Amino acid sequence: MKDKISFIVVLVGIFLAATPFRNDLAKVQMDFGFITLTLLNLVYISFSTLALSVYIYALDYVRYGFKRLDGWRIFKYLQITANTLYLIAIISPIIYFFVWVIIRFIRSIPIEAIKSANFLSYVAILLSILSIISTIIASWKQYKEQRIIQEEKLDETAAEATSEVNRFIEEKHWRYLIIETFRSLELNIRKKLIELGYNIQRLSISRCINILHHLEVLTSEEVSLLYFARNLRNEVIHTTAEFSEEDALEVNDIINKILPKLETLGTGGRVFEREVIYSLVGKDKLFLKHHLFPEFRIKNFTFDAKGEGPNYDYYIEIKLTRNKQAVLKAINQIKSIAPQNSRKLIVIPSTIEISQTVAQDDLRILFFDVNKKRFVNQDEIYNWIYGDN
Repeated sequence: MKDKISFIVVLVGIFLAATPFRNDLAKVQMDFGFITLTLLNLVYISFSTLALSVYIYALDYVRYGFKRLDGWRIFKYLQITANTLYLIAIISPIIYFFVWVIIRFIRSIPIEAIKSANFLSYVAILLSILSIISTIIASWKQYKEQRIIQEEKLDETAAEATSEVNRFIEEKHWRYLIIETFRSLELNIRKKLIELGYNIQRLSISRCINILHHLEVLTSEEVSLLYFARNLRNEVIHTTAEFSEEDALEVNDIINKILPKLETLGTGGRVFEREVIYSLVGKDKLFLKHHLFPEFRIKNFTFDAKGEGPNYDYYIEIKLTRNKQAVLKAINQIKSIAPQNSRKLIVIPSTIEISQTVAQDDLRILFFDVNKKRFVNQDEIYNWIYGDN
């Protein structure tokens, strides 16, 4: 929002500066085929859209002051709605000009049929609708990209925190272990709230925990355990008291039990999974379309997909994560659930640095390049599936 305030202030300044000329603006007419508007009308339309955008931004800001509003689903879409209206208001002069030029061009064509009022109305309305739809799509993509960037930054920081946790356990630095373990949890909580549509910069960790409790992501017992861990973390930070190995490992165990509930599969995760599934099937790809079964269920567990190869069935898990620990957890999970005499395939983004040494005869890691929409090591996995092994 901060980066938009400067534009809004400038536009308001232009509007105020143009006020003395409103009579002149009211005299300039623009033909849009189905309606003729003055420049003053267009200015009012653009600034009304901008004012509505600012109002919705304000609603999104105010909601964080009222805990009772935490569970209202409508507030999840305030930010994207405000972003869309803001973008429409900013590019509206371009839309006006584009439609006006097209209508002018059509009127200059010496064919009476296409210069009829009905035809011009259809063209103008269609162009306006297409312009608005394009703006909405662009705004939604921008929103998703910003959210994915936030999630990736939190992923990277959480991975660093996990690495530090392991180091502190090995070196038996119990005070630092408590601090870093809770930091890892806090990062995962904030990532979960991004998925749920919250602006994490406006929320304290206590409020984050309460929101997840209210949304039934966390149970009352888990919330109590988290507050115990948080209080112990605060005591470490604000006192010089010594803490035992038992205290530190208890906090670590509490948080390790809760972390799986914070795994996210938001917009970014669903898009990633869909793109991976699409890239797995087809000619010159890893599986034929009729040999791949998305959302394949075994007992109480649903795999992201099951593929049928010439010699084995392949159980596939797709993870949008940069966290090595999450990948290792997925490997252990798929190994424990997939049937005997089958093979397992973990698909992760190509940006994560993890060695294929974790692979085994019946398990491989497939790296997907999100930007290029292709698998980095497809040839290797293809030979594993269809080779003589």
